[in-house]
Amino acid sequence: VRMERTIAVGDGANDLPMLEVAGLAVGFAPKPAVEPVCDVVVETMDELAREFEERGILSQSR
Repeated sequence: VRMERTIAVGDGANDLPMLEVAGLAVGFAPKPAVEPVCDVVVETMDELAREFEERGILSQSR
């Protein structure tokens, strides 16, 4: 899989290496040091699902 097709979700400094190389870096209620490297920041699983749905990554029937 090409790196630009990967998604990483993290919140802390230990997640920085994967967030920095992922095609889509998602901060899940990230710490202040992590937020600048994130393409998207979400606070809940519902927000994450909506973000993925909008990007065509996830389709969900409700």
